[in-house]
Amino acid sequence: MLKQDVHAPAVRPVAVPRPRNLVPWLAGAVVVLAVAVLGLGAVIVQPMVTATPGEALVDRLIAAWNVSDEQEIRAVYTDDAIIWMSHSATPSATGIDEVADLARYGGVKVERIGPVSERGNLVWLLHHVTSDYDVSGSDAVLVLYLRDGKVAQQWVIWDELE
Repeated sequence: MLKQDVHAPAVRPVAVPRPRNLVPWLAGAVVVLAVAVLGLGAVIVQPMVTATPGEALVDRLIAAWNVSDEQEIRAVYTDDAIIWMSHSATPSATGIDEVADLARYGGVKVERIGPVSERGNLVWLLHHVTSDYDVSGSDAVLVLYLRDGKVAQQWVIWDELE
C-alpha cells in the first residue's frame, strides 16, 4: 500500500552564476601578448640594426676618408699604423702622421660595396675608391688588422686584372 504522506523533495533555489567581468582579464591578456610580440620583434630586428665592432670601425674609417677628417683618422688608426698598397713593396704610409697626411691630401672617396667580414683581429671588405684624379675609380679589397679596436695595418688590394 502507498503512503499518502509522501511529499515531493524540497526544491532549493539555485544561484544563477553571475557573469564575471572579462575586461580586466582581456586587458591582462592583451598586455601579455603585446610584451611577447615586442620582445620577439626585438630579438628578430636587433641583429639587423646592430653593427659589429668591425662594421662600426669600417663605417667610421670610410666616413673619415670621405671628408678628410684628420681628427677622426687619428682616432681610428693606431699611432704606428701602416698602410700597404698591392702595387708597392713599400708602405704608402707609416705612422699616424703619414696616414693623416695621406687622408688629407689624397682626395679619395670610398664606398663600401660588399659586406664586412671579420675573424679575430682581421676585418675585410670590398670597396670602390675614386679620387679627384680618377673619377671612374677602382674596386679593391680592404683588409684591416686591428689592435685595441683601432687599425694597426691596412692593405688595399687593387683589382688589377682588367
